[in-house]
Amino acid sequence: MLQTDRIFRQSINAFEPAAGFRFLVQVDGKTIGAFTDCKLPTVSWKTQEITEGGLNTHTHELIGQRKKSKMTLKRGVAISKDLTVWYAATLNQVVDRRTVDVMVLDHQRKPVITWSIQNAFPLKWQGPKLQTKAKTIAIESLTLSCGLIRVFDDN
Repeated sequence: MLQTDRIFRQSINAFEPAAGFRFLVQVDGKTIGAFTDCKLPTVSWKTQEITEGGLNTHTHELIGQRKKSKMTLKRGVAISKDLTVWYAATLNQVVDRRTVDVMVLDHQRKPVITWSIQNAFPLKWQGPKLQTKAKTIAIESLTLSCGLIRVFDDN
């Protein structure tokens, strides 16, 4: 391979878009497991429409509070018991709000963008259907309630 080919390939890789299949989930800074699917929260706002007398061409729309949102992690395997302990505490009506970070990684496994969800807590845990012939994963889905949502560009 020529030196110019190597330089050209490196420059193309530098602009490679982040692939959605490379992501990492952390709770309070600790990696908790591997998931095949992560549905990030939808962020939308409540609005109030204001009509102005004599103005017939349009209305004014004022922004209000952010609507409640949820995040869902699917088909996962916990690598430590922290995730199970966190959900078990919720079952016992002890709501432990934590920070959940979802990082999209580039081809060198460096963070490109991070969604940081503050004050998250488990709402729903769905286990797999256990069958001897099935090739299922231990956590079918985990739904979290989201508090403050921040997005960081890690470049």
